[in-house]
Amino acid sequence: MTQKLIKIFSLIFKISIILSSVFLVSVIVFSFKNKNEIIWIDSTIEEISKKNDYIEIIKLNDKFLEIEGKTCNSYLLKIKDDNILLDQPFGEKKYTRNNELDLLNDKSKLNKICDLLANTNKGVPGSQLVEMTNSDNSLYKISKIALEIANNLDNKISEIHLYVKGYADKSRTDWKDKLDKKYHYQDIPYYISMDKFNEKYIISNENINLHKITDDYYVNSDLPFLRSKYVEDNYLSYLQGCSNKITKTGILEGRIINENLEKMRTTEIYISACYLSNQYSSCASHN
Repeated sequence: MTQKLIKIFSLIFKISIILSSVFLVSVIVFSFKNKNEIIWIDSTIEEISKKNDYIEIIKLNDKFLEIEGKTCNSYLLKIKDDNILLDQPFGEKKYTRNNELDLLNDKSKLNKICDLLANTNKGVPGSQLVEMTNSDNSLYKISKIALEIANNLDNKISEIHLYVKGYADKSRTDWKDKLDKKYHYQDIPYYISMDKFNEKYIISNENINLHKITDDYYVNSDLPFLRSKYVEDNYLSYLQGCSNKITKTGILEGRIINENLEKMRTTEIYISACYLSNQYSSCASHN
């Protein structure tokens, strides 16, 4: 009886060793495959950035943006020329485009890209998107490169998220202005910053707050939220309807700079590419 028990326990031990070895090999193979996917995604996006004369794509570190339950690489889409004001239709007290026709023109051009993507089963070569009709508006240029990224990474990623962060500079005087009738934003959901410098965000339902404008008038402190909401509604959400890989858009808590600085009347746009694997839980990014 004792010998029989010893044999049974010995067999169980051997089986557990074999299963542990199989699991360890699987983890190593998966990690190697995942690492190669990360390298491929980074190198593809780097090539897109190098070929673009206007937009620089900057990879972010894991301290800036984490997306709960997902594994992603995140990037800042930045105008290469620091002398060009990003998204500038925004004047000192503005949160919408000064010229409504510009927005309509941008959407018309983006719609052509959307049609091209929709009618191409295997994806569109990046060169075709780059060669498509251009625009002087930096919001259009960033929108176009976001679609180019989504198209080029199509078979390597599960989804793409787009986030916008608004800014404003310190006002010289106290003022208030009436909300635009077409963009009458009063309840603006956003993801709160996890630190006082607005350099760390965790994307989860628990971290959503609501910025409220209680009447028809807005003030300087509302501008980061209003500018972000305008960009999300009129550009990022439009892109979400264009690519089935773009599954989410959102607003990050913005900042007011404590000086009078025209270039801070702007927004920043971030793109997160999430892997096909779901075995990791954090999203790599940086500021």
